[in-house]
Amino acid sequence: MLPEHGKPAYLLPTMSNSDVLLKQALRQLAQLEMASAEQTERLQTRLQHWRSRSEGHESAYQQATGQMQALLSLAPSLQAEFSDPTTQDLKPHAAKKRRAQAHSLLGWGVLALAAAALLKAGHWYWQQPVFEADYHTGIAEVRQITLPDGSHLALNAQSALHVSLYRQQRQVALQQGEVHFTVSPDRQRPFMVSTQQGSVEVVGTIFTVSQRQQRLAVNVEQGHVRYYPPSIASHPQTEKPMAYDLLPRDQLLSQAGVIELGKVDAADASAWRSGWLVFNNMPLADALPLINAFRLQPLTIADSHTAQLRLSGRFRAQDQQALERALPVILPLQLIPGATETQLKSR
Repeated sequence: MLPEHGKPAYLLPTMSNSDVLLKQALRQLAQLEMASAEQTERLQTRLQHWRSRSEGHESAYQQATGQMQALLSLAPSLQAEFSDPTTQDLKPHAAKKRRAQAHSLLGWGVLALAAAALLKAGHWYWQQPVFEADYHTGIAEVRQITLPDGSHLALNAQSALHVSLYRQQRQVALQQGEVHFTVSPDRQRPFMVSTQQGSVEVVGTIFTVSQRQQRLAVNVEQGHVRYYPPSIASHPQTEKPMAYDLLPRDQLLSQAGVIELGKVDAADASAWRSGWLVFNNMPLADALPLINAFRLQPLTIADSHTAQLRLSGRFRAQDQQALERALPVILPLQLIPGATETQLKSR
């Protein structure tokens, strides 16, 4: 039968309302997965509003999420098959089966586009950070930082660190200095602080990590953190990695491979945030790196005996002249000024 204009009529396939909603959901998920950090919040808000419009919208969203997850699980093998010349050696029936799995998942053209982007990325996509930044502080500089996940960092003087936020974890590499962390809870994305002397893992808590001159100090104010030494040593009975669980007021010190556990006043451990340096019976050699973070001309130690002197006291971080006057009164030592440094020597 011909229509009135004389051309043959073709019956076009029709899509049900559920199919239309599924296609819309898939399109929004694809956009969200490939969005930049700046776009993510806006797209998430739009998707949430779309889901709330009806039960059908929510059902389509759940179905689309399942299909996207299935695609991600196939991504590595599909990427290898279609892009790696060596996959030509696969048995024909195996390759046919993989393609059949892929086509059954792709379905709509919009999902095919999303799949192409995801397959091209493969595991690489999931390993890329959604946020990266380097932070540094200079002499006598204390800096406050809020990360995109809501975590708050306070950096002490002469500190340096690199932050990487991923979809499945959060990482901070502390090169040197001291940082007070208030971590935003997120059980799906653990927060890891790595140093030369080991790593600290948390979910949501408040603690301080100090890494100065091969000496690591971890002080817990709230919550629960877990410390992993840098070596791959394991308990011989369980073959599980060594770990130290720290609770509020716990302190862990690691230096030259020796780990010490003790108690600490959390307020004293991070007193530098309010402009104070607090020392409780600390060897002078361990106290000087923190003192020198606030000095243009550093203090140095003349001999091993001076290094072992124990320092206790509370000093204003920015008033280094007052500290110089106090040291010979508190400890049996003398200050010997030089062109580039001031030496401390036992009397």
